Amino acid sequence: MFAINYYAAITYYVLPIATIIIAIATAYNSFVLREESIRSREESERARYSSGVETLLKFEERFNRQEMKQVRQNAAEYFLKDNSSNNISNVDQVLDFFEGIAVLVHKSVLDKWLAWHYYSNWIFGYYSAAEQYINQVRKDSPTSWQDLCDLYIEMIEIELEEHPSLKSKNIKYNKKEIEDFLETESNLLTPSL
Repeated sequence: MFAINYYAAITYYVLPIATIIIAIATAYNSFVLREESIRSREESERARYSSGVETLLKFEERFNRQEMKQVRQNAAEYFLKDNSSNNISNVDQVLDFFEGIAVLVHKSVLDKWLAWHYYSNWIFGYYSAAEQYINQVRKDSPTSWQDLCDLYIEMIEIELEEHPSLKSKNIKYNKKEIEDFLETESNLLTPSL
């Protein structure tokens, strides 16, 4: 009779099968972990986006409050008429408001496209009206409104992407467009007839 060498049989038959089973299990676990990682990343992105929308809505609520409309109206009047030092603080408040949005965009709390969609008109208008003032302040304090300045440039890029026909035109507001914008803002609290 043949003597059975159990160790040889295990080495010859069982170990290769066990190795194959372990390889399959490892591949399956890798696939599952990858899928869970993708799902987790997607859920995290959705949560970040949802949080950003919530933040944007809070900014919008603040932007449209009576007090902020008064600040915006005073800032517009500063550029349109009086240039008194009283209203320069209103200009600072408006620029600070947009700086806050810009910081949140650059920290990926707010989506840049959503910020463009909701605020580009005002950012273009106030930045254009205040550009000389911004540059003057930044001579002494280079980081003042830095994120706003960067966001302004990024919003121009988005504007050109969204409206390719503008590529041949100067996207920056001209004097008439600035005046029209400021006129609208200076009448925020004026009752309409």
